[in-house]
Amino acid sequence: MMLGHAQIVALVVEALPAGPPSLKQIADRRGVSSRTLQRQLAAQGTTFRGVVEDAQMDLASSLLAQSSLTITQIAFRVGFSEASAFSKAAKARWQETPTQRRKRLRTPKV
Repeated sequence: MMLGHAQIVALVVEALPAGPPSLKQIADRRGVSSRTLQRQLAAQGTTFRGVVEDAQMDLASSLLAQSSLTITQIAFRVGFSEASAFSKAAKARWQETPTQRRKRLRTPKV
């Protein structure tokens, strides 16, 4: 059974509190080989690393918007080893710092 990108991201998000999961861990959860999962992702035009990054940043965005956790706590919760690595990834993905994104997400839309 081929999983969609969103389904694989959801599996990765579930695993993130224990640290970024390996390809093997996610493949095992789906009952397929690592190579099969790699092929499925390639057929969808992505990589496992790309899925993990999507999952980390999606969860981080949600936590920034909805929690009172500090930036450092969010960085660790989504699998970054340092807040500075999270900030660098955020700037690359969102073109804004985590603090700027939090403020923007929490500002009511008019």
